[in-house]
Amino acid sequence: MATTMTTRPPSVADGKKGRQLRRRRRIWPFVLGGVLLVALLGAGVWLVWFSSVLATQHVQITGLKTLSKDEVNSRAAVPLGVPLARQDLPGIADRVAQFPQIEHVVVERSWPNDVKVVVTERTPVFAVRYANLYVLVDKSGVPYLTVTKQPDGLPLAAASKDDRASLVEIATVSRDLSKKLRQQVVTIRADSPYALVLVLDSGVEISWGTSEQSKLKGQVALALLKHDPKAIDVSAPHNATIR
Repeated sequence: MATTMTTRPPSVADGKKGRQLRRRRRIWPFVLGGVLLVALLGAGVWLVWFSSVLATQHVQITGLKTLSKDEVNSRAAVPLGVPLARQDLPGIADRVAQFPQIEHVVVERSWPNDVKVVVTERTPVFAVRYANLYVLVDKSGVPYLTVTKQPDGLPLAAASKDDRASLVEIATVSRDLSKKLRQQVVTIRADSPYALVLVLDSGVEISWGTSEQSKLKGQVALALLKHDPKAIDVSAPHNATIR
């Protein structure tokens, strides 16, 4: 007896299921990849922001001249054990900048476990006597620190510590003086911001005028000092005079 087999032609529903299955097979690798990526990102966030692996362990401090590392470290108050990414760098910089000796400070993360504090201290170029004290003034004419003793090698300025215009002029002149001439200057007198006078250790007075062309004025003054003058006027350096 013969057996008859019949094959049902694929229906529309079968075709639809096949397409869905193939689509799922194509999508699954992307889904798994996305899940893996999210997991990796989550692990990275945890590692950087919350784990102790990248926590702060040390504070590096460089650039000091007069301040000590202990002083700066205490003022910086960097919390150890906190993940490096969560350190408040601007806050640390603001605290360190409260030292009047500091002109500029940069705070950086030094991976994996350090906070780096780089400071630039002010350098005094002259001092102003105030009562029995001395106010140090930097190259920008900023009075920043009061001390009890005049630092060696710094000229005194005969000007008010509150006369900002004169302090800026004196600072510019002091900054531009050659080492040879600076070593001879005892006092810089500001009769006004536009009429500075340098008094040397020999007693010679140099009428300087303003701070303009200070380097040229210094060269002219050194040349004229060879003639043993009592006074020099270099306020107009191309027409300098002696007496």
